[in-house]
Amino acid sequence: MASSTGDPRSGGPVAWFRRQEPAIKAAVIAMIGTLGASVIAATVALTIALLNRPSTVTATPEGEAKPPPVSSSAPDTTPPTHSSSTPRPTTPEPSRSHTQSPPPNPLPSPTPTSAAPRPRSRWQGTLTLDGTAGVRGWFLDAKPPSPAPAGDVEIRGSGEIYAPFGLTAWDGAAPPEAQQCLAALNTHLGQHQLDVQPGDMACFTTEYGRVGNLKVISIPDADHITIEATVWEKQ
Repeated sequence: MASSTGDPRSGGPVAWFRRQEPAIKAAVIAMIGTLGASVIAATVALTIALLNRPSTVTATPEGEAKPPPVSSSAPDTTPPTHSSSTPRPTTPEPSRSHTQSPPPNPLPSPTPTSAAPRPRSRWQGTLTLDGTAGVRGWFLDAKPPSPAPAGDVEIRGSGEIYAPFGLTAWDGAAPPEAQQCLAALNTHLGQHQLDVQPGDMACFTTEYGRVGNLKVISIPDADHITIEATVWEKQ
């Protein structure tokens, strides 16, 4: 069985270290201590440098979109330079002429409607209504009027005038015109007799539809009445 204390040259570095002189051992120990200290110091310095290095990565909160990368080139904000040789567009100035535009044509004035022509007088004169004769009135469609047993206007009694085709009193200050008589006769349809006095006026209608007026001039007695009458042509 081999002894555990065989050849002192075998056994590796430990055996080698044991064979050395005390001075060499001390030097080796010092060198190993120096190397260890250097390694430890370098390790500590590297660790501190790594811990103090600023982080270049910004953590993005969960659920938020990452901002787009920022372009390194800034946008060109320099305004475009216009060449002095390029002509600028010119805007024509508004005309300063003091000539006023003509006013719009005025609307044509409405043509006044011409009034209806006044009826022409067919006959005008003085008549006497005589109650003592066989003819008590006058036929006024004739020109001149002709006596008639009754006629269009006649006397019926003392101060009473009768017109079988229409008769109405007129209260105006002046004798009525044809249109006024026509309106009055249409208003008082069915009236045929009037009690009159000198100065009274009235409108009447003839057998053939002509319109006339009369004014009592005098009443000399119960059997006579003098009138002034006008008869107009039919329209």
